[in-house]
Amino acid sequence: MSLNLTSMLTKVGNALLFLAIAPLISSGRIARLHYLALTLLSFSPFLVLMSFSLLPDNGVRTLLINTFVVISLLYLTIAQFSLAIRRLHDMGFSGYWVVPVLMLSFCWIVLLLWPGKAATNKYGRTPTWASLNLPSQ
Repeated sequence: MSLNLTSMLTKVGNALLFLAIAPLISSGRIARLHYLALTLLSFSPFLVLMSFSLLPDNGVRTLLINTFVVISLLYLTIAQFSLAIRRLHDMGFSGYWVVPVLMLSFCWIVLLLWPGKAATNKYGRTPTWASLNLPSQ
């Protein structure tokens, strides 16, 4: 039974690691729904940050919150740039367009609603749920 539990915990750990790293990958293409899911997932460190507010108020809590805010903002920034690059690739544009696109406040709506190219382009095949390269079971 412990071997089965260990195997299950390893699979869960691999899946969580994949979910943490997936928003940081900037190569290839990403479909609209996958973009939405990973964009929402990239905000998850802030849920942990909110749980820190339940700790007793002392110097350690303040240090934890400040440190985690910096780490969370860094993760969120890298994730948003990487996901936007992959969406631009899906639409057939170069990743260099990410800077002007992200300067606009409505960019995530455009990236979410604008359909990608139906055919293979220079950034890869058309993304499908089967091509997500999820951890094997």
